[in-house]
Amino acid sequence: MMYSLAQLRGFVAVAEHGHFGRAAQALLMSQPPLSRQIQALERTVGVSLFDRGPRGVQLTVAGQVFLRDARRILSLADGAPETARRVAAGQAGRIQVAFISAAALSILEPLLTEISFELAQLEVALVELSGAEQLQALADGRIDLGLVRPPVPTEELEAQPVHAEPLIVALPDGHHLAQTDGPIAPADLIDEPILEYAEDGTHYLHDLCVRLLGSENFVAAQRVSQLSTALALVRARRGVAVVPRSAAAMSFDGVIYRDVVGPSPQVSLHACWRRDTMNPALINVIAYLRARLQP
Repeated sequence: MMYSLAQLRGFVAVAEHGHFGRAAQALLMSQPPLSRQIQALERTVGVSLFDRGPRGVQLTVAGQVFLRDARRILSLADGAPETARRVAAGQAGRIQVAFISAAALSILEPLLTEISFELAQLEVALVELSGAEQLQALADGRIDLGLVRPPVPTEELEAQPVHAEPLIVALPDGHHLAQTDGPIAPADLIDEPILEYAEDGTHYLHDLCVRLLGSENFVAAQRVSQLSTALALVRARRGVAVVPRSAAAMSFDGVIYRDVVGPSPQVSLHACWRRDTMNPALINVIAYLRARLQP
């Protein structure tokens, strides 16, 4: 089935004017060629689109349905060149963004809000992956942008810090260190059972906690690999945990949060992407990240 955009435009004009002559005038053409266009279109479609009378024409039931689709096709056809230009300029298109669960607690919502504001026609598809899974997905070309903890390999990837926050202490409700509202000194945690992060998988948080507490200054009560697990064990009174400030957004009942005295190691989150990306939309997002979201 083949028909032309000119035939569709002629059909829509006749439908809207209810008359071949007036439609021809609106299209700046004579009536006979327009009549032949509509006849050819009806032969292609295989049904009559108009009931013809001495005072004009009316759409058949099939013609009414065809009019709806014809308008949609013409709208797409008219908008396609502009859409192509916007995609080429990076103002539209699609990017696949992966994130770790911690990003959903901190930077993900404001990041998506800002991208939607700056690039309203950009489609952002989301997928939750671990840091290691994101690096592999970037290498395979399955995602465009990742939100991960450092370090980020730099040979094939580029990275931009987009968020930083301090560490805080999570305590079970009723713990003696939670009796006051003031911050807790790292020395106060000596001899406290600490929920330690496993070096494989959460080595970044593990290393930051060692920097904060000192490798010799805490008693490891249990090794965990997820923030949610750490907070659940705090609630169960199995120990205390050092967590990023955004973890408080999980709102675990029975868990109290306190700041740390003095400068705390900053927990960073990086956006990363392939150096050789050719996606214009991603290139625009990267420019935005560099300009607006440096912590």
